[in-house]
Amino acid sequence: MPRTMKNFHLITLLFLVMSCLPKAGSQGSTYLLNGESSSPKKGILFGPEFEFDLEAGASGRQSQSGKEGIGKFHEQLLQLLQKAELESSEVSRNGESKVFHFKKNASPPFTDLKLATLTLGIYASNPTNQDEVEQIRPTRLQLETWEGKGYTVTYATDDVLFEVQISPLTLEEVRRHRPLFEAVIFQSMKGAGLVPPVDGGGHIHIGVDSLVEHFGSRVAALYSLRQFIVDLYNHPHILTRIMRSEKNFAINPWMTDTLGRGYDIVQDGIKRLDAMIAKLPQATSAQSLSEAQIDQLREAMSDVTLTGYLDEIDHGRYYDDLHYFDSLKEVDETYDQFLIKPDDRNLYPALRYSERYNTLEIRSLRAQRNFSEFYVLATLFSLKLEQNLSIAQPLELLSLEQSPLRLGFHSAKIKDEIRRYFEPLKITKKDLSFMVRSLTQEELPICP
Repeated sequence: MPRTMKNFHLITLLFLVMSCLPKAGSQGSTYLLNGESSSPKKGILFGPEFEFDLEAGASGRQSQSGKEGIGKFHEQLLQLLQKAELESSEVSRNGESKVFHFKKNASPPFTDLKLATLTLGIYASNPTNQDEVEQIRPTRLQLETWEGKGYTVTYATDDVLFEVQISPLTLEEVRRHRPLFEAVIFQSMKGAGLVPPVDGGGHIHIGVDSLVEHFGSRVAALYSLRQFIVDLYNHPHILTRIMRSEKNFAINPWMTDTLGRGYDIVQDGIKRLDAMIAKLPQATSAQSLSEAQIDQLREAMSDVTLTGYLDEIDHGRYYDDLHYFDSLKEVDETYDQFLIKPDDRNLYPALRYSERYNTLEIRSLRAQRNFSEFYVLATLFSLKLEQNLSIAQPLELLSLEQSPLRLGFHSAKIKDEIRRYFEPLKITKKDLSFMVRSLTQEELPICP
């Protein structure tokens, strides 16, 4: 892209963003577009994916043990629902589901629950052929609250682990229904001997469409998302050292294949996303993106998150073509001193973009051990997305020479970098202690 065109897009983007910032003296998150206010209508939606394995990972990777584990889980979930204060229960007409009707003002964790429909699935743990794959049908728990809001909890096998997904939730819904989801997910799994794996992941999806509704503007929503991603890339230790262990090294733009394309692909995606934002009308409206705009967003986000790039070079999910460590060593010989050998590391995608659901998926996260840990993470991401609108200048992706990765994991400078990332959010050591299980409390670079 010619420099003059790049500068034009940046200037236009800066003007649009300035028009979206809170007006002096305004209360709350009210953004201005063409002098008119647009208050958020709904919360940002977060879709969690929780992982579980047999305790201590003893034999959860064996087919028969896996089937026994999910069978015990079915029993635990049924017992939990049957012990609740029920008006009645019944078997559905097709005989596949059991329906539970709860009393008004039932005791926690079922206080807000009116109805629960449990459909047990058929499982093939670690399937070996296509016929077996087609037989897999997840267990589903349909929940309906007294206010009429419904949620779906899906329990399924994911490769060699058990995965639980919940339909997207706002932060307020996460807070309000914490006891309910803690019971029907984590308590039931624990009772069956299924626990979050030590080296497993707990992915979180952020709904792009919900950002548009929340901020009341397509410009504000996409700008916030753009800043959020660049900010994460510029703090690579957050996704590797803080939110996941060093052995699960988050893939970032400075990892390159033999053609050295990673950084250029992300930069090109950011430029196209900026150009798209600059062309959006400054309407005071939470109007959804058009099909054409969604297509543009898909192309840009595929590059910004390296989704298409990693799919292209993927070799059994191990990314053998990435020459990340060599490229760092060329920049600074001393960086090699604290690295675990590449063979001992698992390169893990930090982010992915889902075209099907139009979500940003944050993948480089430890498996959450309870629902409260998911609540803390959702709160952190929500605060970051809100905070991004107060940064008028579009963030630039750091070069390899500028990247904090060169500082290592244990230097005072990198602790300062991590502190600067979290400080504006007023996140405490106590809030983050569950995420930094590889650090002691004294090493955690967060203000008390």
